[in-house]
Amino acid sequence: MRLEGCFEIDQPQSLVWQKITDHSLMAGCIPGCENIEQVNDKTYNATIAVSVGIIKARFDLTIEVTKEIEPNEVHSRTSGQEGKRASMVTSENLVRLVAIDPGNTRVDYISDVSVSGRLGKYGLGMMQKQTGKLAKEFVANFQTAIDPTAPSSPSISPQSTDLSVWQKFLAALELNFGRSQNKVVTSSGTINEKLLSPKNVKEATQMLVAQEDRIPISGGATLVAMLNANLIEPAGLVSLKGIDGLSGITQNKNGSITIGAFSRHAETANSNLLAGSLSGIKNAASKIANPIVRNMGTMGGSIAFADPAADYAPALIAAEAEIEVVSVRGNRRVKVQDFFVDWYKTALQPGDMVKAIHVPKADPNAVGYHEKYARVEGDFATVSAHVILSMNGETCNYIRIAIGACGPVPVRLVEAEKLLAGKSLTKDLILQAGRMLSEACDPVDDVRGSATYRLKLIPQLLLTAVEKAQRQLAQRSPA
Repeated sequence: MRLEGCFEIDQPQSLVWQKITDHSLMAGCIPGCENIEQVNDKTYNATIAVSVGIIKARFDLTIEVTKEIEPNEVHSRTSGQEGKRASMVTSENLVRLVAIDPGNTRVDYISDVSVSGRLGKYGLGMMQKQTGKLAKEFVANFQTAIDPTAPSSPSISPQSTDLSVWQKFLAALELNFGRSQNKVVTSSGTINEKLLSPKNVKEATQMLVAQEDRIPISGGATLVAMLNANLIEPAGLVSLKGIDGLSGITQNKNGSITIGAFSRHAETANSNLLAGSLSGIKNAASKIANPIVRNMGTMGGSIAFADPAADYAPALIAAEAEIEVVSVRGNRRVKVQDFFVDWYKTALQPGDMVKAIHVPKADPNAVGYHEKYARVEGDFATVSAHVILSMNGETCNYIRIAIGACGPVPVRLVEAEKLLAGKSLTKDLILQAGRMLSEACDPVDDVRGSATYRLKLIPQLLLTAVEKAQRQLAQRSPA
């Protein structure tokens, strides 16, 4: 994979050359770089702290300068290892200076990255999408390093919840985000004494804030796998198992539905309350992984992790749900479109936990359907399309559409829905709406498919979802 770009510096080429050959200075421009060690004239080691959602880790990189062609080219090689595993990452890098005029220099950079071993599902595709922002952030740091009188960019702590683009870049270079120093899982894979068991919600929220880096665990379908893979290093786990008020699916007096955060996927998939326009939520739950995972995993845990390829997010976006969040500061509700923020990032703040998911009263004359394309059955989606459809004979009353796995958060496009509303849903019209959605999406290349492949899938997947929803409506007796 190739990363390339350029930026301009308001300094003469000779001065910029001095700075780019000061490799300690260059490494120091990287947010999250904790220490730099010079091995010899051409080799440096650096320890980098990264944070992606709840994943926090430190990893080691070795940077070797392979060639310097004065006054305008520096070639280097970066390498790192995933803990004690065999997974390796290398990048061949080139920085080239071009004198624009006596007082201005353009800096061109090219980095060819190759990864061996397990890439995992995080990082590499995300890095590709962020190269433009990466250059903008790095040039601000580099400009400050060259000219101390220039306005400085905000310093970024390695522990900051507002993850810098450069940290995302480095996170992608380290396979599976490096190694954890403080395991919470024994060699047999069981959670040790750092697991806390509160009796109620209030006690759980107090435990979460009593020590930094404690995190809640519900079903553990994702979290335990991350612990075993050394992707996270929490100070402790606060178990939500057995706490009253976090489980179950109930209907409120106004007809709305409340899904407890600890409700298992299997319970959601079999709920009779999720009918009509909400039936797509149970449909999405039924397509998660396999029976073992569905009997273990919970909706609260899934949405808190915020994997863009997970099934609930587009279903809840289409259903216009609200997420109830609780902490020692009290309860609040967050609209689902505001809850999912970025790659593996939500509106949850330190000490927050998901208490429940609220969805509006179901429309009995509508149907929800979750169409998912995956490499193999039970895998995360390559692309998903969630529709809520209401018809009046051959005419579409209304439709809501959310596309998953094609960007950092699900994509809903009101313009595409308006195109279909009030019309007969012909194949050409649905495909046109699908192309509009495709243009609004911003997918990545990863092990499940390329960005180009995903964009081509969207119109056809939407067509399939709408046709299946129509068939379900046709099979119903009149309301």
